[in-house]
Amino acid sequence: MKKILIIEDDPVIGKMYHAQFEKAGFQVELAAGGQDGYYKVQQGKFDGVLLDLMLPEMSGLEILRKIRAQKGFQKLVVVVFTASFMSEMFDAANEAGANRIFHKSNLTPKDLIEVMTQELNLANLPPKDGVPGGLSDGPTIAYRQELIETFVKRAPESLAALDAAFQEFTAAAGKTDSHGRLQELYRKLHAFSGVAGLAGLKRLGELCTALESLLVEMHENAGANSASTRRTVGRAIEFLRQKFQHLAAIPESAERSVRVLVVDDEPMSRRAASFALDLGGFEVATHEDARASIDLLQKRAFHLVVFDETMPGLTGSQMVARIRQGPPNEKTPAILMLGRAEFEARMNERLPNNLDFIARPYPGAELAVKALVLLLIHQLVDIKPLKMIDGV
Repeated sequence: MKKILIIEDDPVIGKMYHAQFEKAGFQVELAAGGQDGYYKVQQGKFDGVLLDLMLPEMSGLEILRKIRAQKGFQKLVVVVFTASFMSEMFDAANEAGANRIFHKSNLTPKDLIEVMTQELNLANLPPKDGVPGGLSDGPTIAYRQELIETFVKRAPESLAALDAAFQEFTAAAGKTDSHGRLQELYRKLHAFSGVAGLAGLKRLGELCTALESLLVEMHENAGANSASTRRTVGRAIEFLRQKFQHLAAIPESAERSVRVLVVDDEPMSRRAASFALDLGGFEVATHEDARASIDLLQKRAFHLVVFDETMPGLTGSQMVARIRQGPPNEKTPAILMLGRAEFEARMNERLPNNLDFIARPYPGAELAVKALVLLLIHQLVDIKPLKMIDGV
């Protein structure tokens, strides 16, 4: 029997993983914090570690670096999972020596069990019920269905608590307890997001994990805690409350390919927007010329467009008005990138559901959250791939 350690600070998620790995035939121990997890690695003889990167006391990345620096743990199997959308976290975990790295939004217990089984070289064990490594689909499927039903039943209460935590955070803006309120908001979202990922509700999980990443950036960088990011967080939580049932019902087989066009005359700004949207898994094209981009948008359909408001020749608002005049992008969601002063002047404007603002400079996760919300509002992630006009 292989022995693994699960290091996860959320008690609900930790217990769920613990129970499922035990059912799969593993000997399992659980650590609820980074410091405790690090000590248990040192004290126990484990075959593998399942490690969350975002932990209190000592981060998962720090744990990974410390144990890889010790000769006795250089071959220890470490599977990392995280809610972060920041590529730096993935790169750092890879460089530190993680065997495998995953997003929580894309994980189910079965996924993790299979990955850990593969990494521990258990694939050659005699199969049981046709599944390598002695695993059986039956208990996992039943478990997942039960988890989804429980999650859906409790979601309204969880989302109401999440909204209350957000209201407390916004009320504390600029006050000494603002960081504490932000941490409490993150804690509630982290628990909700983790269970969504466990249940296999991937579209919902993607939005929640992007939102988690934004909260982390707001906590670690004071400049990222702005009127724009707070507005983005608030609108995302409101959307979750209003459309939860719809999000939970989106099938896993739904078309995920999303094509985005970013129009900005500043090279660095185009690159920043493209990078942020790449992290969301979108196919991104960029253009530096306003009028040429309008010509393109009159021929080719996109799922989302992002316009710089201060483009020479045509403003972002004028470009939005142009594409609204007819197909193929008359209903395509659009994001206008505004300067901070203009954003503050316009942030309370009543906008249609397919238009939103973002203030520059913005954290990459904010653009990812805003894009996901707009795309999900219009149910554009589960339709057939877009078609070209006139074969373009």
